Formats: sequence, C-alpha cells, structure tokens
Amino acid sequence: MCKFNCGMLVSVLIPPLSTFKKGGAKIVFLQYFFYLPSIFFGSTFLKGGLKYHIILMDILYELGTYGPLLLTILSWYLIWDYKNLFFYFNIGLFSNSILNIILKIIIQEPRPMFDSKKIKLLTTHAKDYFFQNGVPFNIYGMPSGHAQTAFYITVFIFLSLKHTNWLYFFILFSLLICYQRVKYDFHSIPQVIVGSIIGSVFAYLIYQLAREKIKGRIRERADDNGPI
Repeated sequence: MCKFNCGMLVSVLIPPLSTFKKGGAKIVFLQYFFYLPSIFFGSTFLKGGLKYHIILMDILYELGTYGPLLLTILSWYLIWDYKNLFFYFNIGLFSNSILNIILKIIIQEPRPMFDSKKIKLLTTHAKDYFFQNGVPFNIYGMPSGHAQTAFYITVFIFLSLKHTNWLYFFILFSLLICYQRVKYDFHSIPQVIVGSIIGSVFAYLIYQLAREKIKGRIRERADDNGPI
C-alpha cells in the first residue's frame, strides 16, 4: 500500500507557512522544497511495478490537487524582494479566485464526475440541499479553478521576471495540474482550457495594472530630471 497521502503533504505545508517571515522566508522555502523528495520517493518507490505505478498515481493526484499552492509558494519566493509586484500578485490571486467562483455560479456547468440530468433535477426540486447560504456545493466545474490559478501564476511570474527557464517549469507544472484535473474527472477538457485562458488573460491585466502603478510612483527630480 502506498503511504503517501494528503495528511503528509499538509503536515509539511503548515510549518513553512507558519514561519514564512521576512529574512527567514527564503531559507524556509528552500528547506521545504528539499524535503519534498523525501516524501514523494520513499523506500517502497522501487519495489515492484504495481507499487511503483500506485505511488506515481498518488504523486500525480497530490501534485494536481496542491499544485496551485506549491506554485504560489514558489512565486512568493521568486518575487519576495519586488514589493510592488508581490502586492499586486496577491491581490490578483485573490481576485482571480473570486472571479472563478462567480463564473461557476453563472455558467452552472457540472463537473464530468456528476450526471448533468441529476444535477438539473437537484437544482429544480431540491435547492435546499444543493445550495448552502445561497452558494452551490462544489459541483460546478466551468471554468477549472486549478487551471485558472495555475496559469494566472505562470503568466504573471513570466511577465514579472522574463525568465525563460522558470517559464518552462511553470508551464510544465501547470499542464501537469490540468492533466490531473481531467484524468480524475474533476473537469472536462473544455473546462480546463477555458480556465487556463481566463487565468492567463487576468494575469496579463493585473500585471499591466501593477506596471502602471509602479510607473506612477516614479517622478522627476528638480535638479537633474532623474528618476527617484
């Protein structure tokens, strides 16, 4: 049996997040990412083809589930010293999540794991069970929140740093997240594609807003017309 589970990953996430402060932030981040392989590749990793396959599937599932969080932590590390970009990145990340919820409520397209006919019956004849405080349970999947978040992060970080190697890594990780969402029927391919596009466009808009705000803070000096 595979011993890798959500609890193990959460137990690793909590300590770094609780100590993620100022000067020690980068150190904690590096410790966290060096520790991850010890969880993913345990002693049973090479014992038998079936066990190998099970562990790989578990890793895929967990990376797909917690992928946006891992990308967020990595992004914090990369732009930690760029205070303005860091601020607008987080504002955009939060707004992007709210936008995803609003779109799901408006579009109301169920996840592929649910029978659309049964969902329609629920919304028609059992609204009290389907809605909680006016918000539907986690049944709608258009657009994919994971894909939207992953590509928001990918595009924003690339526009901020213009670093090609990091772009390749973020794209591959984002595609891995999208693959996991489709493989386990959390989302259909169109839901993932739409989420990716919305996240990318939203990241571009937030980055442009951040750049304009940064430009607005640069003014000329009276003595030599130089920026301060």
